[in-house]
This record gives sequence, structure tokens and C-alpha cells, in this order.
Amino acid sequence: GMQNVLDINIKSTIELLEWSRVNKVKKFVFTSTGNVYQESHKKLSEESLCLPNSMYAASKLSSEYFVEMYSMFFRTLILRPFGIYGSQQKHGLFFEIIKRVKDCDPIILDKGIGLEITPIHVSDASQAIIYLTNNHNSSKNHLLLNLASNEKTNVKRIAEIASNYLGQMPIFVENNILNKSFIADVTLLKNMWPVQERTYIKEGIKKFIADL
Repeated sequence: GMQNVLDINIKSTIELLEWSRVNKVKKFVFTSTGNVYQESHKKLSEESLCLPNSMYAASKLSSEYFVEMYSMFFRTLILRPFGIYGSQQKHGLFFEIIKRVKDCDPIILDKGIGLEITPIHVSDASQAIIYLTNNHNSSKNHLLLNLASNEKTNVKRIAEIASNYLGQMPIFVENNILNKSFIADVTLLKNMWPVQERTYIKEGIKKFIADL
């Protein structure tokens, strides 16, 4: 329930920050969420307006402020992940779409394509977190970064890629609601994390299906 969300996302964060201060921790990494932003059809940069649309996102954003306040004691890094996905997931957008293609259940598409996103594969996300934790040596003590891929996709494309690997035609039902989008600007991330190899959506979905 709501109390649980507040206890885990806010109270425990403050307790961990305080523990870190007392115990002279050097770096503190906090994972927030891309859902803290106000929804927009433009790319969302770290400077974009925040307007959480759920208790979870609101609690994450309030925790971000506490993390930043502690940057006077140690280096702080806040990451805002956009749609982390991977083959062990048994919930979430990718799991839901792939399951619907597999079971011949209809997939509802807003304005023909559905939600637009820049999801990041779990293996990329974990590599980025390890790298950024070890290399947070910027001149600033506090760092805020979007954690996403620069490959834009949408519900329809995910379903179509999945259908190729499953050999099963997706069933689409279109409605006229304006499609939403959470598209990250990853300029800052790319400057901080100089990685060459990324997992592309096609490859990520192939792995997901192989492990189902």
C-alpha cells in the first residue's frame, strides 16, 4: 500500500543517507525513475519539468531532493531509468506485449503506435551503473543522469519484432487516444559512459523470447 511506498522510497532512503554520512561513505548511488518527468512528446532531458503521475514516482522525486542535500558530505549520483527490461521479467511492458502476441490477445494501440519509449536492456543498465559508480569523478559532487537507450521504440514495434520471433501475428486494436511518450535525452549519459556496445531492441526481444 501507500505506507509501504513511503517507507521504502523515502524513509529508508533518508536512513541510508544518514548512515552513509556517519560512516564516511564516499559515494551514494540512487536509482529514481524516468516517470518523475512531466509527460511530453519532446525528448526529456535532466533539465525537463518534473510532474510525477503516481505515488511511486512522487516518492522517488522527493527522495531525489534528500539525496542531493547530502552531496555536501559525499558524492551523489541519481539515475533516472527509462523502462529497464530483460528476460527474467515476469511483469512490465515488454512481458505484457510479448505475452499478448503469444496468446493472440489484442494489443490496444493509441493513435496507431501506442506508447513511445527509449527502454534500456538490463545488461546495459547494470554495466552503466557499475561504470558510473566507479567513475563518478566529475567536478560536481552531485550528478543527475537519465538511464535509457537512444533507440526510440513503441508498443507496435515491440509487438511486431516479437511476432517475427514467435511466428505469430499480433492482433492490434486501435483507439483514438493521443499516444503517450517517455523519450529520454541521453546526451549526458553518453558523455559520462563511453560505451560502444549496446543491446538493440531486436536483440533484447530475441533474448527475452528465448528465455520464456
